Parts: sequence; C-alpha cells; structure tokens
Amino acid sequence: MGPGMHRGAMQATQVSEDEAKAIARKYVDEQLKGYTIENVTPSTGMPRTMYTVELKGPKDEGKTLHISPFGHVMPFPLPQRQG
Repeated sequence: MGPGMHRGAMQATQVSEDEAKAIARKYVDEQLKGYTIENVTPSTGMPRTMYTVELKGPKDEGKTLHISPFGHVMPFPLPQRQG
C-alpha cells in the first residue's frame, strides 16, 4: 500500500461528507502544504459512500484524494491539463 492509505480516522460507521472534508483537510495540512480543497463529490454506486476530493496546488497543479467510507485517505494525481 502506498503512503497515506490509512491516514484517515478508522471508524465503524460511514463517514459523512463533512467528516470526509475534515479528514481531507487534515491530510492536506500535514502532507500537501499549500494545497486547497476545491470540491468534494460523493460516489454512491457502492453499498457505502466514498468521497472524491479535488485539490488545487500553489502552482495550479491538481491532485485527487479518495476518502473511503471509513475514513481512509487514498491519494491519486490528476491528469495533466491540456492547452
């Protein structure tokens, strides 16, 4: 597993959107200084809701975090912007 896979709080119940945003904020503050949260989107196609968190860096670079239903943080880079 890559870095950050289990940085979120382990919870026995589903995290809410507000909790997912707080988990993402803590991760960003600790691991991605200068990044801001641009958007939090729930993904509800599975039995439990995950959250996709889009981040924007200080040089306009993008990253994506996925927050599992139980608060695990999984970082993914965004594709490079074209044009």
